[in-house]
Amino acid sequence: MKSMLHPNTKANRPFDHHRKTNVIVFSESGKVIFHRYGDEANISSVCAVLQTLRASTRIDERLGFGDIQRISTLTSKIVFMNVGHLTFVAISYKSSDGEDCIDTDDYLRLQLEYVYSGILFTLTEEVQHMAQNDLDIALMLGSCSKKLRYVLDEMELPWTIDTPWFIGGVNILSPIPGRIRDHSSKILAMECSKTPSIIYALLTIKKQLITIVQPRDKMYQLTSHDLNLLMEFLDGQIHEAWFPICLPRLSTTGFVHCYQCDLSRTSDLKLTIISQEPSTEEFSTLRSVADKIRYQLGFHSQLEDEEDVLRIYNLNDKGLKGDDKLLWERIPSKHNEKRSDYVSHHNKALFNHRFLNSIKIARDHDLQGTRMSEYCDMSLMQHFLFRCNIPIRDFQSGSVVGCLPQIVGPSFEQTLDEIELASKYWKIYQRLSLIPRLGSTAHMEDAFGGFVNGNIDANQDAQDSFESSRVSQSLHERNSDTSETTLYYKEDKDEAYVIYWSKDFELYGIMNGAMNTRDNALILCSTLVETLLHKKNDIFIRLPLAFL
Repeated sequence: MKSMLHPNTKANRPFDHHRKTNVIVFSESGKVIFHRYGDEANISSVCAVLQTLRASTRIDERLGFGDIQRISTLTSKIVFMNVGHLTFVAISYKSSDGEDCIDTDDYLRLQLEYVYSGILFTLTEEVQHMAQNDLDIALMLGSCSKKLRYVLDEMELPWTIDTPWFIGGVNILSPIPGRIRDHSSKILAMECSKTPSIIYALLTIKKQLITIVQPRDKMYQLTSHDLNLLMEFLDGQIHEAWFPICLPRLSTTGFVHCYQCDLSRTSDLKLTIISQEPSTEEFSTLRSVADKIRYQLGFHSQLEDEEDVLRIYNLNDKGLKGDDKLLWERIPSKHNEKRSDYVSHHNKALFNHRFLNSIKIARDHDLQGTRMSEYCDMSLMQHFLFRCNIPIRDFQSGSVVGCLPQIVGPSFEQTLDEIELASKYWKIYQRLSLIPRLGSTAHMEDAFGGFVNGNIDANQDAQDSFESSRVSQSLHERNSDTSETTLYYKEDKDEAYVIYWSKDFELYGIMNGAMNTRDNALILCSTLVETLLHKKNDIFIRLPLAFL
């Protein structure tokens, strides 16, 4: 099986010798729906073997274990997740020298949950009906398969992103002066609150969140996992786009519609507005809202700058049937509407200059590397991750209506030494992140060895099925219940691993064990946390707003 599934083959892409986890999705009949890498013919053979193993354990009632959750060997681990008519499998290997440890069950399960969410983004819960009828789901996924591979790459390749998703925090652009980010949030909330159909609005740049506004009902607020996955799917869209997407947080059975546009042609800044309405009129409405937001942020109007605009028609106007079928057409722009001013044109231009300059600084890799090195030096950390649980506040009343966890930490360079170090640290953080939630034994390999009721019956309600399939995501979204600050300290050879946490924050760090004791680690961790919290107005989105 290893020769069929292991990424160390000539047919795989560069750096695949660092990508040890394969992910496979197949139907009850054994038809392959998605695989991260490997020859599909060989993958199909493996799927048949895995289905036989699953069937044998379920049929034999004497075992009394139900469906398979995990298969472990000295060199590999296979984790299963079954949702309805779909089976998800993650296969992780040790390195050839045997020094690298295998991923935790929790982390492998988290990857499977992301893949399932990504499939729902594209096909909704209807994918279960497709699998039951043995339709070609792989073909229907289309470009979604490529996106899912990118997601899995970023979860496993630490040097491609600044923060790891499995800690349970959203990937943000930082630092940005708090007053600039707050003003942007208020503009989004003010304009979007005027249109009842709008449910979310985001400012992003290259898979990093600048600010967001969303509903005040906690049930419909996007979690950090939702947001990170959504930004993956939004990245790479054209200058202006209008497309459907399924947000399982709202409903697994239908679509919402996204309007996305560049704030300017000279930057990667994107504005995304998500609406419940799919109509052609809604496209025009969201385009107008986006234009007003652009104007309030000090950018030139898109409708004034472009030589032409994009118009969509209902095909009924052309004599065809279907309420939601659209025809896209370019026409000359004649848009010239009056706008209300909140501040003078001069102040808008000044804010725009500061806004763009702060983003330029935040994206300067050398400057941010220096800033993070200073944090590491002051705390004697080799590396750290800091998660801050920021309250979501109602736009009008200011009351707390939710929480948006956010993460910062040093990034890695794409050098061989840094890649190996990053992979090592990722394995450590996988285990450390479980300790505040599962106890001090969570660093053990089998600390997350099984999932009670982890597989979902095909007849279960669609929304309940989705929520029940998010075992790992829900675990990491949870904040600590304790109001007291707690320190976990463990020495391992020349290194020391620390966690310093309370209900408001979590600090994970790797220190030089030869230079530290538990008492020293407590002082250094508290100093770093105090410094980061003192600067949190600029480091984090300090005012995520709710407006519905």
